[in-house]
Amino acid sequence: MIPSIEQKYGPLVIQRKLGTQSFAAFYCAGGHCVYSREEKLFYEYNRKNGKWESKTDEEMISAISRAIFEFARDEDLEDELESQRRVSIIKEIMTYMKALAGVDITFFQKK
Repeated sequence: MIPSIEQKYGPLVIQRKLGTQSFAAFYCAGGHCVYSREEKLFYEYNRKNGKWESKTDEEMISAISRAIFEFARDEDLEDELESQRRVSIIKEIMTYMKALAGVDITFFQKK
């Protein structure tokens, strides 16, 4: 998954900083996340109950921050990427996510 994301959007880490568009694509691909353009809300899929659940911006900021932490830990980049967990950077990631994971209202009418 990562090689195809990096081919399309660039490296996930560039000079000790997150590639924000690449990380947005990485998060969307791994987290079953969509963005309702009509409602202007993010939804994440809950595997336990099989439903899409709306998330506030604050919940998304927290979830993305956690994902950055987990990615940094997995790649042994905790020190380099700790500063990338700032709200301003996460909001930039969310802006890309709106374009990458945008769906219309009919998405939720499908099974």
